[in-house]
This record gives sequence, structure tokens and C-alpha cells, in this order.
Amino acid sequence: EKASFMASSRNYEQCPKVIIGIPMDATTSFRPGTRLAPYRVREVSESIEEYSVYQDKSLEEIDFYDAGDIIIPFGNVGESLRRIEVVTRG
Repeated sequence: EKASFMASSRNYEQCPKVIIGIPMDATTSFRPGTRLAPYRVREVSESIEEYSVYQDKSLEEIDFYDAGDIIIPFGNVGESLRRIEVVTRG
């Protein structure tokens, strides 16, 4: 089973906010690995405290949908940016 941000299982049509992962290494200048960030963020989100004392809000009150990662071609920045634009414009 794929990881989702904070175990989001809400319905896309009912959510005003959408989380999309962009696993891209092509623009990294020092050390590759940023393409793994979306997965790792989702993985560690299971440990995030849901309630913020500073904002007096709970993340459980926010409706969002985790759409997963955009499939982008490794090493092709132009095509990757095109796909990101297509997905984010809906």
C-alpha cells in the first residue's frame, strides 16, 4: 500500500486542498536524492503531531487529498515542467 500524507483517505471531489509529490532530481546541484523527498515526507507524516498549540488548530480539521506523485521523466527538465504544469492547472 502506498504511503499518503498523514494517512489521507479523503475524496478528491470533496477537498479544497490537494497535495502532489514531485519526485525530481534534475535541478539538484550538489547531492542527488530530492526525488525521494515526496515519499519520505509522506512516510514521516505519520509521526507529525496533529494539533498545533501555537495556532490552536488540528490538522484533522483541514480537508485535503493526497494525489500521489506526478510521473516525470528522469533527467528531462523541460518535459518534467510541462507535466507539472498540466497537472497543477487541472
